[in-house]
Amino acid sequence: MKALVSNASILFSGGMLVSIMAVISFILVARQLGPDVFGIFALCTSAVLVIDRLVNFQSWQAIVRFGSELVDDNSKKGGGLPRLVAGCFLFDVITALIGAGVACLSIYLLGFWMEWSADTRFAGAIFGLVVGSKISGSAIGIFRLLEDYWGQVYVQLVASIVKLALVLVGVYLDWGILGFLAVWAATEILMQFGLTLMAFFKFRARYNLKIFSEGVGLEAEVIRFMVWTNVAVAADLPAKEFDVVIVGLLAGERAAGVYKIARQGMALVGKVSSPMYQAVYPVQSKMLAKRDRAGAVRITLRSSMLLTAVSAVLVLVSWPLLPSLVPLVLGSDYGAVWALFLFAVAVKSLDNIFTPVHSLFIALGYIKANLLILLIANGLLLVGFWLVVPTSGAIGALACLAAQAIFVLCSKIYVINKRAV
Repeated sequence: MKALVSNASILFSGGMLVSIMAVISFILVARQLGPDVFGIFALCTSAVLVIDRLVNFQSWQAIVRFGSELVDDNSKKGGGLPRLVAGCFLFDVITALIGAGVACLSIYLLGFWMEWSADTRFAGAIFGLVVGSKISGSAIGIFRLLEDYWGQVYVQLVASIVKLALVLVGVYLDWGILGFLAVWAATEILMQFGLTLMAFFKFRARYNLKIFSEGVGLEAEVIRFMVWTNVAVAADLPAKEFDVVIVGLLAGERAAGVYKIARQGMALVGKVSSPMYQAVYPVQSKMLAKRDRAGAVRITLRSSMLLTAVSAVLVLVSWPLLPSLVPLVLGSDYGAVWALFLFAVAVKSLDNIFTPVHSLFIALGYIKANLLILLIANGLLLVGFWLVVPTSGAIGALACLAAQAIFVLCSKIYVINKRAV
């Protein structure tokens, strides 16, 4: 548990700094562009993330899951590991290129539907090319398999600092939406390639093996795992960035912009649980590889208890601060939405507590059950959006997200307990 907390602390401190800088960047862009134009910016950036999630085969999970079995704890040699990593990296490259084409077309059609100007539609479509750089899935898997998180944190920090610096330049020079989209694209490409190069370097330093030293190829079991995890992520899209697009379609660009900022606040709060997921998932996988199910469940419960305490503090601190902090930071145009941000913090804090349950579910190999749960939960979520968002806007969307998170959690706990019998 001590090593787990140490790894989570590294990811938390670095991830929190990255998230804080991301929120500051979004706030500066939101103030510069205003609610309506920022809504268009939010829809473009969210559409890119949606396409990335749709075509990204979650290669990092395959590397952690199957790499844990390939690496002998008593040896520095990882027989078969280079072939696994090389195959996953090839998947990353192929899906990224496919995603770039899909993203360009999708954003252009979205702009046509929302009646954006021709220049804005063209800029959004070009921005979609950034999906082509999303090749770091295998790199993230290497970092987590090696339990070496500093390289990942360093690259993300550098990219975030560059982004914030360029945003400040843009604010000073009074850039419009096109300039800020260019900043987002450039820094995303910098981060993706930086992560990949750093991970490959660390892999060779640890095992004295080149990534492609054993050729490129994947076992059928690995491919099936990647396909199922990809389908599960696609099934979860309504609750992951696609909700911003849905809010924009149902309630307009302004509502999408406000909701996007609230989601950035949720992402900041999510940095509390994200490091725990990244740190606990490899530990759970290794315990289960040794047939220690009880140990995996025990580490899951202890991690959840730690997250409960942290989440409670977050909500209690946010309650008195947000009414005055939101209008001060975002400006008078956004001042009336502090209650929305407080609700967003509460929703995400609740979801944080049970993050280790979700990682345990994947480590146990319940991929098909995960997909079924997400399909049902997000089908209900879409119905809720359709009924609530047109009249309630962003706060209605957050209420639907809270209900979806509770449904998913209860369903997974039921499956884990049932299959343990």
